[in-house]
Amino acid sequence: MRTKMTKNSDKIHDIKKKIISNPEIILDDLEVMKVLFNSYSEATGENIIDLRSVAIKKLEAKIKQTETTNRSIIAAAYENISGYELIHKAILLILEVDNFEDLEVQLSQTVQPALKVSHIHIMIEQEETENTAIKSNNYISVVEPGSVKTYVNLENELLQKTVTMRQVSSPNESIYGQKVHSIKSEAVIQLDLGEKKIPALLIIGSNKAIQFEPKKGTELLEFFGSVMERVIKRWVI
Repeated sequence: MRTKMTKNSDKIHDIKKKIISNPEIILDDLEVMKVLFNSYSEATGENIIDLRSVAIKKLEAKIKQTETTNRSIIAAAYENISGYELIHKAILLILEVDNFEDLEVQLSQTVQPALKVSHIHIMIEQEETENTAIKSNNYISVVEPGSVKTYVNLENELLQKTVTMRQVSSPNESIYGQKVHSIKSEAVIQLDLGEKKIPALLIIGSNKAIQFEPKKGTELLEFFGSVMERVIKRWVI
């Protein structure tokens, strides 16, 4: 019996020696620290405030918060990379077109699926809407002067903004046609079509209310709009 007790004492001594020489093996282990603090609280009684228990709880909460923040950052980074890939794919498709007819085909058949949106529409103002080289269709509309400003300010948005992202409760039927009832949010991008300063918009609609939230970044959409401007400037309007 005595020999057994001696062996146990030796083991305890060795463990104690290891802990003293390297206390991090306990301090870095949350589960061990939690058990130690809980044991200490039980020994001291419920009426004694254990500041160390409070400290460890705060540490646990901070670690959980950090983990949650890291997951959010990773998710946002992944979403941003995916957004770049979608925009780049759409731009390559747009650069291939030579006229408004081809643009309509690309918007409807390839660009919309590439961007994973419900509808893309281009609005261009003209003095004489009937006598123009552009033919209105489901994806391109020729409108009277002042229509662009009216549309951008549909929900009291400022015209100075290059890109307006917003949720829509009453989508414009002339823009979205048969898809009007499924549109929940939209991005409205102002286009600069050169020296004539022809007002124009690139309108992108989604059936997801969160896809074009005002708080989201607009850099990718601005880039997409600038590419669209340069393509359209090559054609007769």
